[in-house]
Amino acid sequence: GVALDAAPIPVNDVYSGEKYFGLGSDGQNWVVLYMTADQSLNTSLRAKRIAPNGTVLDPSGVLVLAGNGSDLSTNFASGNFLFTWRDFGAGLKARRFTPQLQPVDLAPVTLPVGVADVTMTASVATNGNEFFVAWMRQTPAFLTEIVGTRLNANLNALNPVPISISGAPSTWNQTNPRAVWDGGQWIVSWFSFGEQDARAARVSAAGSVLDPGGVAIPDGSPNYLYEPALGALPGGGALFAWDDIRFAGFSLYDVFGVPFTAAGAA
Repeated sequence: GVALDAAPIPVNDVYSGEKYFGLGSDGQNWVVLYMTADQSLNTSLRAKRIAPNGTVLDPSGVLVLAGNGSDLSTNFASGNFLFTWRDFGAGLKARRFTPQLQPVDLAPVTLPVGVADVTMTASVATNGNEFFVAWMRQTPAFLTEIVGTRLNANLNALNPVPISISGAPSTWNQTNPRAVWDGGQWIVSWFSFGEQDARAARVSAAGSVLDPGGVAIPDGSPNYLYEPALGALPGGGALFAWDDIRFAGFSLYDVFGVPFTAAGAA
């Protein structure tokens, strides 16, 4: 828990409107994908490598997209970085780059997930060889559910139809998915929005849901949960974190976390 840098590393200190970013590593350098804007308010997505000693290796950033995006994500598998984002169109966009940030894909591609889900929120994870994408899609009852699929290194879907993770809800929207690989399986978390609740489920490496409908996360809060995050734990399992306003009389938001074990217990 000791900070290695006496001061923060400036990733982008020019005039900008950056709000979204995604952080990843190839095992040698860190890479940050971020949204920025110039003085004419032209937005773009750019990437920079950061060496282990904190040196920024791409001072001007490598152009990934001339435009804007949200839900930025950086993952590394099978020798390449995968940058993903959402824009105002359908589906989830992506572009692959080498460890030196040379483009593998000459232009952004649309991943074969959620193409019809224009307003979806998505999360991308990797096990080093393939990817797992979890996203929110609308049901025929005009509610939202959490589904997912695996992608190979060439970005082809490995599941013929999306995997139902949360199940189609009868009452409340299922939102804000987060996915992670814990070393032996995928773990997906999400909010059950109307219930002011969070849930998590394990998905096997082959794509089988081990906890259909999810396991309730004991958040201990009577309030809505915000800003979810999910990170793998050493030895398996994951830590689910969020913020809420249960102590609003003292501070606006506080951050909390609950471990979710590799056996599916919270």
